[in-house]
Amino acid sequence: MPSMFSACYSVKEASSIFSVDEDTVYRWAERWNSEKSVADLERSGRPPTSPPGGGGCVLFGTNITLANGTTIPVQLLRHGMKILSYNPDNGSLVDSTVLYVNSSSVTLVVNVNGIVYISGLNDQPVYVQVQNGTKEWVMLEQLNFTMKIYYPINNTWVPVSSLTILTGNFTVFDVVSSNFFYNGNYLRSDYIANGILLDKKAP
Repeated sequence: MPSMFSACYSVKEASSIFSVDEDTVYRWAERWNSEKSVADLERSGRPPTSPPGGGGCVLFGTNITLANGTTIPVQLLRHGMKILSYNPDNGSLVDSTVLYVNSSSVTLVVNVNGIVYISGLNDQPVYVQVQNGTKEWVMLEQLNFTMKIYYPINNTWVPVSSLTILTGNFTVFDVVSSNFFYNGNYLRSDYIANGILLDKKAP
């Protein structure tokens, strides 16, 4: 029997060859990608599509901006939907396809500016402008009142005015889309959550 990992098949073809449904083929591909290093992925041109472990990202009910400009609660996002992403390298908004939405349970979230609830203190990147005007990605735990957060839809920077920690039991969601780009040595895939630019959970 031929192997889908040593030959090139479409999802439909692989589904027929192995007598499984297309969702199973996607899961196989995700597992295959998750076992490859970032360097291998760069050479192969394949973005990593497997859900990371742990829990970063946004709270149940957070609105994600779709490619058509409307929003949808993160828990309703599905594979194949089109969302808006942003490429900081050239300052452009781009359409991107949802590869997966991964849910997990956490016991702590941070409310930023009363707008968005984010989890993953040391593994959830947020796009900011620091005091000297430099624009960069920082982890949630690094956010402070000298920084500004970015609203890509209207190209505005808003000062961080409040950071409130809440504890309890929360369901959060990580979003990964097809808009992959390198920032330093890190492969990013960003999205817009309640208007704010966030990245997928850091590996």
